[in-house]
Amino acid sequence: MNSEVAASLETTPWESLQRWLVMTVSVVGVALSAFLLIHTWQLDSAPLKDRLNDTIGVTTECAMLVIAWLIAVRAGRNSANLAMALAIVAAYFNGTLGETLAVFGHEQDALANITNTLSYILGAALFIRASQKFPRDITGELIARTPTAWGQWKPTRIVLTTLLKPWVLWPVVALLSLLDDVAGVPLLGDFARLVIIGLGVVYFWINFRAGDAEVRRKVLWFMAWAAGAAAVSIVIIATRAAIGADASPAVRAVLSVTLNALNSLVQIVCVTAAIFYAGAISPSLIIRKTVVFGMTTALLLFFFASIEVFLHHEIVHLMHVTDTFASSMIGGAFGLTFHPVKHYFEHLLKRMFGSTDPGHG
Repeated sequence: MNSEVAASLETTPWESLQRWLVMTVSVVGVALSAFLLIHTWQLDSAPLKDRLNDTIGVTTECAMLVIAWLIAVRAGRNSANLAMALAIVAAYFNGTLGETLAVFGHEQDALANITNTLSYILGAALFIRASQKFPRDITGELIARTPTAWGQWKPTRIVLTTLLKPWVLWPVVALLSLLDDVAGVPLLGDFARLVIIGLGVVYFWINFRAGDAEVRRKVLWFMAWAAGAAAVSIVIIATRAAIGADASPAVRAVLSVTLNALNSLVQIVCVTAAIFYAGAISPSLIIRKTVVFGMTTALLLFFFASIEVFLHHEIVHLMHVTDTFASSMIGGAFGLTFHPVKHYFEHLLKRMFGSTDPGHG
């Protein structure tokens, strides 16, 4: 191993803490996603449209959290990859956390508002920081010599260079995020989200235009991820404005589910392609990890659904607790078994097919 590779694998204590934080939050998020999926389809009174949209959202969040976990495990010793993993886990755990709070009756209260706002700010700021750092740090000099309109036009160059400073970026993102809470002006929230995503697209594009073939290969699909999210958001806003209140409930339901499914598909496809082509994770590892997580999740969900039918009623009556609390107790117990069962399947696959993990790099 040469000195450059060895240096790239050296991490500070702060980076190591961030890496472990990503892995921990990802596992918690996946466990909560399983709980939310089961809870969603237990609500017989909820409209089918809402249950489908909730399922699409939770499934997307779960998939992205798994990807963030894989990046942290396999490539978290690289600062650019770690920045991307942090951005993904912060952005998608925000939705999982908000939905979990809503299940426990904290949908509109102060706790939910504060938690959702802070987690949204965290996810938005870390997303922009990742676009500034992946696959290499963007500097003011790099922006100035980039053959893009943003680099050549002085006002945009000054803005983009100034936002490279964390102490400037965080307050700006906080202000944009708070616009989403302005009562009576829903378009402000849409505008703020598009600005945040747009900044990510611009920084990805600067790195793409200023980089060599290797840098372009690494950044291309992450740029497509951000650009796709912006494009779908614009389509959703335009569709919402076009149909207004005149469309029938059936049409609104079909459009809602279709656009949400499209949005999720764009995100999962782009980020999965980025992982394969960016070199953050080897294809052999991701295949093995996907098999392990798929087998583990499927097995636990099967047993969870089966055992809950028998245990739920007994827990409610013996402990005199609510249905939601009983479900959370059973879900928590199964969540704790996730890692041991996953470890067993991974060990079994290694024995059957040999190790496909070439080591961290």
